[in-house]
Amino acid sequence: MMELIRELSAGDPARVEAAWREIDENIQHQGRLFPEAVDAVPLLVEAAARAVVDRALLVVWVGMLADPMHSYGDALPAVQAALKAVAVPLVALVDDGDEQVCAAALYLMMQVGAVPGERVAAMWGGARDPELRVALLFTLALAPEVMRAALGDEEPAVRLAAALALQRSGSALPDDVPADIVDERIALPYQWRAQAEPVVELLLNAPPALQERLLRERPELWAMEELFRRDRGARFRLVPLLGPLLADPATRDEALEVLGKSGQAAGLVRAELAALAPDFPAAARTLTRLDGVPESSTPAVVARVAVGELRTVATDRDRHRRERLDAARALWAATGETEIPAAVASECLDNRTLAPDALDLARLADARRLRGAIGAWLGDDGLPGVAAARAALAFGTPAERLLPGLLRCVAGGSHRPAFAAVELLAELGDASVTPRLLELAGRDRALVTAGRDGDIAWHDDELRDRLRAAAADIDRRRRV
Repeated sequence: MMELIRELSAGDPARVEAAWREIDENIQHQGRLFPEAVDAVPLLVEAAARAVVDRALLVVWVGMLADPMHSYGDALPAVQAALKAVAVPLVALVDDGDEQVCAAALYLMMQVGAVPGERVAAMWGGARDPELRVALLFTLALAPEVMRAALGDEEPAVRLAAALALQRSGSALPDDVPADIVDERIALPYQWRAQAEPVVELLLNAPPALQERLLRERPELWAMEELFRRDRGARFRLVPLLGPLLADPATRDEALEVLGKSGQAAGLVRAELAALAPDFPAAARTLTRLDGVPESSTPAVVARVAVGELRTVATDRDRHRRERLDAARALWAATGETEIPAAVASECLDNRTLAPDALDLARLADARRLRGAIGAWLGDDGLPGVAAARAALAFGTPAERLLPGLLRCVAGGSHRPAFAAVELLAELGDASVTPRLLELAGRDRALVTAGRDGDIAWHDDELRDRLRAAAADIDRRRRV
């Protein structure tokens, strides 16, 4: 590692890039920090301060290790503390003659809580590089009137950063925000991004009237699609804006694709869809879904084979565990045997993909000896969490202890576990969850955020219908 860190101070850009990439692979993976990152921080700070090429990049890289928007894991607090303790050499780079290095130093200062508001205000007037002006805005240390004035900057990236900085600082956006910042071609430095694309972040947090005005003036379909994924209320506000785009041959195909991801809100332009359906399959498909044709499903079917062969397959450790698990389930269904099914279920409980079926089989085989392994899945917000709750309930766990985990499954973002959790909550019939079910059903922000793009909005609408139906069913039974 030390040899690689010394390479960061080399004068050859290719050597520097090769070194930081290899170091990065050894201290984190896709943002999840390894324990080694803690000890590496002081050495990386020293190397970045001495760097003669790519200094701005290296300073940003070190800062991102401590940024919870880009890094996570058990090691994050220790990395943050380590950087705060040794950050002085990089903080000093805010006076560097290279404005991009100054911008990088400002980002790092944000991560260690060392941004002086007076200094930022003084730098603003003399900053020429757009990247430095963006960084100064994102420190959130400028006065709101300065940020509002920056909405008229000649650089698109600065205008977009000004709008986002106003939102992030809690200041209201003016009604005359320029619509030209709703443009996916505007590039902001990656380190300043939040969890959504910058334009999507802007639109998600804009008041509904401003959101609608910006997209009416600049109907960016990609942005509408992202909003439809994340915000149910936006679907019903914005779908009418697609009407003119459906009439324009230049935008019709893309508009139909986006409309197909808007769920029941597509009914707001039903007449337009009906007119297009004979010639455009995408319009016909959306109409079909509006009319309630259920989603197709293809459940796995275990072939009917002799019971002896099922036992052979289930106990053959050279076979794939999925094949063994299916055979064990079929064996239980055919004979009621529990020993082999319980043993196979136990072997599959460590695999997230197999866990839902393994947990279900453990319940059917009455494998109470697996209570500990089953309990380990109760905190999961996916299908394993719901299957574990059913098994734990069957083995005597009080229902009220399972309710918080099932509600997490409902709000976890995936439709299959959410549907399954709602079904089990309805079966349990505990009236204490009814307010929460209705609150989730009425929430504007999308509940289903994962899955195939074309299905997300439909599944989100269906989940809300199921939540309301479950709440009504629980209430009805309580009154009987």
